[in-house]
Amino acid sequence: MRFTLVLHQPAPESGAFEKNAKKIVESLRAARRRRPETPVVLFAPRAALEGLEGLRALECDFVRMARDAALKALHEEARLLKALVYMTVEGDRGPIAMVLGRNDGPTELRAFERRTGFEIDCLASTFPSVSVLTQDSPMLLWEPFEIREPFCSNVSESVGLQSGTARISPSLGGCETSHACAGGSFVDFGGTRFTARRYEPDALAFDCAAEDGRLLEVGAPERLLETPARSLSLPQDERLAALIAAIRDYVSAVRAEGVVLGISGGIDSALVAAAAVEALGAARVRAQLLASRFTSQESRELARTLAERLGLELAERSIEVMHEAARRDYADDLGDMVDGEITDQNIQARLRSLRLMAIANKENRILLCTANKSEAAMGYGTLYGDLSGGFSPIVDLWKSEVRALCRAFNAWKGSECIPEAIIEREPTAELRFDQKDSDSLPPYDEIERVMRAALGTDFEPADFTEAELSIVRAAARFAFKRRQCSIGLRLSSQTLGDFDERFGINRTIEMRR
Repeated sequence: MRFTLVLHQPAPESGAFEKNAKKIVESLRAARRRRPETPVVLFAPRAALEGLEGLRALECDFVRMARDAALKALHEEARLLKALVYMTVEGDRGPIAMVLGRNDGPTELRAFERRTGFEIDCLASTFPSVSVLTQDSPMLLWEPFEIREPFCSNVSESVGLQSGTARISPSLGGCETSHACAGGSFVDFGGTRFTARRYEPDALAFDCAAEDGRLLEVGAPERLLETPARSLSLPQDERLAALIAAIRDYVSAVRAEGVVLGISGGIDSALVAAAAVEALGAARVRAQLLASRFTSQESRELARTLAERLGLELAERSIEVMHEAARRDYADDLGDMVDGEITDQNIQARLRSLRLMAIANKENRILLCTANKSEAAMGYGTLYGDLSGGFSPIVDLWKSEVRALCRAFNAWKGSECIPEAIIEREPTAELRFDQKDSDSLPPYDEIERVMRAALGTDFEPADFTEAELSIVRAAARFAFKRRQCSIGLRLSSQTLGDFDERFGINRTIEMRR
């Protein structure tokens, strides 16, 4: 017996249930056109119908009804095409594996253990059997709940895969608001892994042969989508690839012409600028060096070097006229300000945001915020200033990780696109004379060490020193800043947003040792 196996890897739009269902039908029809006579079995990942953000909206009855209507329509289309669709939909108690296209209607597959998967009933005689239970010796082992994100996208080898059996692992491909789905859906058979594109929608069809309950052949995949890849290449480093893909997809989703950002000569803006250029091309990235009386010559030279190596046109502007005018104009309310006092620092940061946001508005661009996770944890940033933006690509990266990804970018490109002097430079906001981040913050590696422990679900204040608890208390106190910032890309299993849900605004933390 021969049949066609389809691996459907979508980048769904949240809440667009009918549109997402039509994408699955398009894959079915494309496979049917290639092989009109053979049975078709399609596998789709979790959230293929709802989208990741759409899963939350299912709590509303009218949204659930719209999803169910799309599911029913998809079932009818599959039945007419004489195809079976194996997919996961969200239920009241979590994801449910289902099969569509049978004459008896959409069928929930019998669960044997929620954590590990489902035992799939045998199909009609014209289709292969499907199961996640290796002891049943099925032909197809389906992983129904996989959504690979950058922090969990490493895929294990199919160790112990029995002869005559294939492993099917569909996943989402593409980025949606704060989520970057790594794609890379795959079929394992006979020691070979056939893989879909990374961070892209894709659909692959395989010509398969089976006999006596064993899979004999899985042919080389044929791509069902005619659209070319949106990125010609992506780095192997998953988080770096996610940064690039997320900027690309976010700008497209909000229908912006490009991005704008401030380049300071520091490591954070350097990484964001490099990722943006790779995602969009230098022509769609507007870069500005907004200097003040405190901006050093070193910062100017490093910013210029970075822009030259990335192929960016760097506009150098001064905020000094506006800065001095603000100090004079505010004197009636604030009195005389000392250079570099906290109010003066925040005025500078907000003046920079004023210019960058004006460019974003005028040219339909997204302002990229360059705050990192270590700074965000300590509230080290100015609301409506350097925390302004429409998207925060690196807010879930610790300072050490920003440094590592800068080096990963250079290694990927085979040249020092991001100058090593920027990577090694001591961090400074340059909002007062001779300022260093270390003047106001604990060491970045200490912030990371303590906050990594505090982000864990087994966090116990009694295990922390008083100095360590002061970092955790500070992080909780500054949740109000994070709540007002732009959407940030999730690049770890535990974000500061998760921390804020437990210890954030209007909550008292008893941290007695």
